[in-house]
Amino acid sequence: MEFIRRSLPFIVLVGLSACSSVTPEKSVPPSPVESLPASTEKGASTVSTTLRPSSFAAMPGWSADSQDEAWPALLASCTTLGKRAEWKLPCERAQSVERPDTKEARQFFETYFEPYQVTNPDGSSEGLITGYYEPLLHGARKRGGRYQTPLHRTPDDILTIDIANAHPELQGQQLRGRLTGSKVVSYLPRAELLQSKALVGKEILWVDDPIGAFF
Repeated sequence: MEFIRRSLPFIVLVGLSACSSVTPEKSVPPSPVESLPASTEKGASTVSTTLRPSSFAAMPGWSADSQDEAWPALLASCTTLGKRAEWKLPCERAQSVERPDTKEARQFFETYFEPYQVTNPDGSSEGLITGYYEPLLHGARKRGGRYQTPLHRTPDDILTIDIANAHPELQGQQLRGRLTGSKVVSYLPRAELLQSKALVGKEILWVDDPIGAFF
């Protein structure tokens, strides 16, 4: 969602507020939360950040973007989060609603979620937030039907070079390349690799999601 892309460096939605028919308890903002990476001249370091209560009105683009686009993600999250006490009521309400329009979705999030601003110890709000996910792929041993995207074994000619042997300060860092004559050169980029014959016969299985396979 566009509003999420624009707002993440500034504000995040955390916690759940009570239903409008229940008097909400006073929310206590978390004291320093998970550390977030920040860039320095020597590379990535870790700094402590805090969450400060904010408002939906302070979120850039909140009133203009399409919050209904987040509805499928909310429902998917509720299949797991709905088992938690604090998520039970919001998830039950969300699952009982037909696909809402933007206005209805916005009202729902404003009812059940509370926005907090992410800040650095010095009060600034600029920084880098990283996130990770693990795609779920359905596959088959043989190509057919919706299973058209292959996952491959490592090519036979790829070399993995541990550069810490020459540069101890780079412990854990590796390079991958291939031999051309007597020289080690960079390995083929993805596009060229997929067009070459290096992966022919290396298919482990075929999956149903080319985007998930890419990641």
